[in-house]
Amino acid sequence: MGDQSKSGYWMLIGTDDRLKRNDSTIIFDIDRSKFLSGFVIQRGGDLYAYVNHCPHNGSRLDWVPGDLFDETGKYLICATHGAIFEPETGKCVGGPCINQTLIQMNVKRDQQNIYVEVLPSLLL
Repeated sequence: MGDQSKSGYWMLIGTDDRLKRNDSTIIFDIDRSKFLSGFVIQRGGDLYAYVNHCPHNGSRLDWVPGDLFDETGKYLICATHGAIFEPETGKCVGGPCINQTLIQMNVKRDQQNIYVEVLPSLLL
């Protein structure tokens, strides 16, 4: 599934051609048996990865897979309760979980490939 390391493993989740637009996302499974997924977004050339899990109630942010941005394209939004998150920090800036944050994952680009680090704490 990926390279093992002391801290976790790196999972290949796609190639950067899937992130051509600023509001593009890559959705990926972390652990299907736990219905746990994540997503990667690109802002200003930088990649950000988060667990697809709202801190308010644990639901996925997207009802439609990959549809994570509000109508302005500026913020991530939870489709369940309307919580608004900064894409670059994962911090909730509006809604029922104000000042809480999404669980951020390490992400790296190697050539055209995009990898995220799956830590053991995510799989508990």
